[in-house]
Amino acid sequence: MKQDEFTRIESLAAAKGGDAGIEFLETIGKTDFTAMNIDEWSEFRRRIIAGYRAALLADMTGEVVL
Repeated sequence: MKQDEFTRIESLAAAKGGDAGIEFLETIGKTDFTAMNIDEWSEFRRRIIAGYRAALLADMTGEVVL
């Protein structure tokens, strides 16, 4: 499988990561990426990746992630 093609599980995990990113944006009250400082931008990216990883781990262990 190519690097840019996701399995069904990866696609679901990516959506969970995106949800975590949106949650952070709502917390800081910003949606314009150009208005973010470097710390906010870094935290936004970290939340997306952490959400993705948590969803993958939950799938591997059979846990439900909401």
